[in-house]
Amino acid sequence: MMDFNYDTNSIQDPNRIERIHEIKSVFIIRHPLSEKWSVLGIAMPTIASDFKKPLSFDDLILDGIFGLSKKFGRESNLEIGLGVHVLHSFGETLVTPGISIDYQSIDKKWLAQFYWPRLNVLYSLSPNTQIGLAGSIDWTRFNLKNYKDYHLKEVDYAQFSTIHGGLQVHQRLVGGIWLQAQAGMGLLNRYELFDTHQKTVNDFSVSNMAYGKVTITYRIGRK
Repeated sequence: MMDFNYDTNSIQDPNRIERIHEIKSVFIIRHPLSEKWSVLGIAMPTIASDFKKPLSFDDLILDGIFGLSKKFGRESNLEIGLGVHVLHSFGETLVTPGISIDYQSIDKKWLAQFYWPRLNVLYSLSPNTQIGLAGSIDWTRFNLKNYKDYHLKEVDYAQFSTIHGGLQVHQRLVGGIWLQAQAGMGLLNRYELFDTHQKTVNDFSVSNMAYGKVTITYRIGRK
């Protein structure tokens, strides 16, 4: 969820955006084909909206990576995956190369994961607690209740982009259920409004700001 504060000198617009919401789920599946090769699938369906009108397909973002991965090294502790990254939003589908890199130290204390454009580095304090760094390049389109701004230009949706970097803690709650907490800074923020023809209506820069994330994760077949 993101709240907006406006300068006191800005024009009072009863339709201007005050709050937008993003609800994201992540599914990572790796199924072995042989001792070294696996099928890799990462799905990230997201709902992004101001929730001022009934939910529609425009509120849904479909994002995922699909491909093959192979283990390397004597201990098979490095795994590299290649495939396609597919993103569908507002009737547009973008297909780009997808890459994933997983590395675990031989003593199993360190874990590094790179799923473009996200990076995680974790250190295991105990079998139940991990701490580390997290970074990502994020951008999301938010479906809005259409309105006309004070220039009488129609606004259809908003796009917010940022670079996140911070610290994270993973704590096992019970069995395969983990609590993940992350906090840091959002840098180089940009907020853009588009019309129904996907043309820019307004483009804003946003100050650097603190952020926080809390996630519940269920890990299957992994200690």
